[in-house]
Amino acid sequence: MIRKINELNLNEIRDYLSKNSRIFIPFGTLEAHGHHLPSGTDNICAESLSNSCAEKLNALIAPTLCYGLTNTLFSYEAGSDFDDELYTKFITQLIENFIHHGFNELILVNGHGGNVKPLNKVANDLSQKHKVSIITVHWWIAYSGIAEKYFNSDQMGHAAQEETAFILAFKESLVCKKNFAVYDVMIAKKGFGCYPCSGPVITNGEPGIMEGLFDRERAVSYTEEVISQMILDIENAFKGLRREFPKK
Repeated sequence: MIRKINELNLNEIRDYLSKNSRIFIPFGTLEAHGHHLPSGTDNICAESLSNSCAEKLNALIAPTLCYGLTNTLFSYEAGSDFDDELYTKFITQLIENFIHHGFNELILVNGHGGNVKPLNKVANDLSQKHKVSIITVHWWIAYSGIAEKYFNSDQMGHAAQEETAFILAFKESLVCKKNFAVYDVMIAKKGFGCYPCSGPVITNGEPGIMEGLFDRERAVSYTEEVISQMILDIENAFKGLRREFPKK
């Protein structure tokens, strides 16, 4: 079955909604991800995760919102950024469009850190306003424990091991291994800011040689484990929501 709403006609969408009400909405942004990953990495990760989970969760998939709140790395080409209130208003109405048409189990899959707070707030507000179930998945936060099984935690971060692994697994042809250089890495330290960022790759500690950064076999294993856990988490969450808040 085709899952992407972009590729479904009116009859097919109505047929789905006559029996089901679940939809993935991927969120990302345009943002520099070093010189080795595409600027749409956040979009690709969110959309690919949604595609990977939709079949088992019997959900449709909305088109990805490819523009988000990119502030930290906005100085790098070709970042997108907006007024916070404008973005929040837009995503509120976007999600309400789907609710209006009968989708009442919504999964917001987010690939970008700048979108976390507005998505959480909007999900909470709309779930109460419309009495629907909304799940937010900020994958790099939710599954950091899985990443730590495969990678050095000091070398995790923006455009580092986790995101490189996802792009290797989902769209390997877009990874430019030869372009990566350790001098692109900015080390994040609490209480120490650098504006604009001094590098388009940001890690939690000394970058070293980014051990295993381009190991595709490891990347695929990591990605598959994240997908499996994400499916399980969403299934369990919706089961719990149905018990606690049964439809009237």
